[in-house]
Amino acid sequence: MSPGLTRLALASTHVDRYYVFAYFPGAWDVLMSLDPHADSMYSDSELLSNGIQRSLGFDGIDDSMLFDDTGLNLDSTPFAGGTVTTCLNPLLQTFGTGPASGLTDVGMCIVRGMTMDTLTHQVGRRRFITGKPPSGQNARGSSISTVFASLLRQVEPIPNLAAGVETYNVDQPEWATALSVARVDDLLRALRPGNLSIAPEERERVQALLTEYRDCVVARRSPVTLAASEARLSASGLVSGGLDSAFDIFASTPEMTDLRDRFRISGNSSGTVQARAAMVAQAIATQTSRVVSYQASDNLDTHFDNWLDDQFANQYVGWRALAAMVDHLASVPHPSSGLSMMEHTTILAFSDFSRTPLVNGNTGRDHWLMNNCMLLGKGIRHGIVGRSGDDGMAPVTATVDGVEEYIKPEHIHQALLHDIGMPPDTVDLRVAPYLDVLSAS
Repeated sequence: MSPGLTRLALASTHVDRYYVFAYFPGAWDVLMSLDPHADSMYSDSELLSNGIQRSLGFDGIDDSMLFDDTGLNLDSTPFAGGTVTTCLNPLLQTFGTGPASGLTDVGMCIVRGMTMDTLTHQVGRRRFITGKPPSGQNARGSSISTVFASLLRQVEPIPNLAAGVETYNVDQPEWATALSVARVDDLLRALRPGNLSIAPEERERVQALLTEYRDCVVARRSPVTLAASEARLSASGLVSGGLDSAFDIFASTPEMTDLRDRFRISGNSSGTVQARAAMVAQAIATQTSRVVSYQASDNLDTHFDNWLDDQFANQYVGWRALAAMVDHLASVPHPSSGLSMMEHTTILAFSDFSRTPLVNGNTGRDHWLMNNCMLLGKGIRHGIVGRSGDDGMAPVTATVDGVEEYIKPEHIHQALLHDIGMPPDTVDLRVAPYLDVLSAS
């Protein structure tokens, strides 16, 4: 199907879905979060002989304590007494209490044992962003976020928002290109009128001149001129729509005070992990954006003794902010379905790859081509799929469409496309969808 026909086919299914792509930069240590090997009955010394050095002490926790046949098994939570066993503690607790505990058809799935086929940050990051192996270090194709923004139509004021994350558009409509910001202040500047003040009659003359130029027969022959005119109209609509109030995080209003409390935002820095997560949550909650990608943590590239100091702390803050986002979206009603905005949202959390299962001579961990990811939200199953190898946490094959193969980012993207009714050739990903991550409903 051509992109245009694909969008028409999707429009006929009336899919009302929102997407968040949470990027943890620098390569996470999955032994501290998504793959602690705590379900292994081997002792620390036995694991070490197989090339695995636990990041956290073994305390007898296994995966059955996290998930059961019906979903998250929080009755026997391993976090009793406030003990933090992994960085995922905030997210697990969010699904057990508060607005998120009553969600329907919202799951959390950990995918283990993936392969990234690279130890280079740029290649791993761009493969997850686009679902395609880069050419050298150069990304190929559009970001999967751009693809979803295009498929789900131009309805929101900012169909695609990227906060501190690379984004690409090579084959999708111009309006699906992400508005890129680094911090909340950048978005506020884009949404607020400039300081230039002119008399109303002068503004009318300028607008009339711009309209006359836009409608000129010669000008309309130029794709560049048409694109510039469309961009100007879009920007004009943004600054006149009053959207900035939803992102004025440091305003002294009750709403923003509650938002800062929920995301644990202190001080007045708009570039923190917590502030970015709050901005993303507001973009979805207020239906300002259909698709948002953001940098979900501070740098996790911990080769030296910064592994001890930074890896757990940075991951923990990132997961805690993501948990706050889930909680926030679970508390905001969708305008027409009777469900919450979280029940219309799917989140994918990913990193470049993982870190080595052994600590190096600098008391840090290096790059490892195995990777895990997490999906949560609408259409996602509860549970853990795949596994990393018992010998050195190597990637392990899984069954995809009846064939044993290594799971890669494109399998996950293809599953998300399948979930909203898209055929496998919607994007040139050349793999089957890994359907094990999707709920049966």
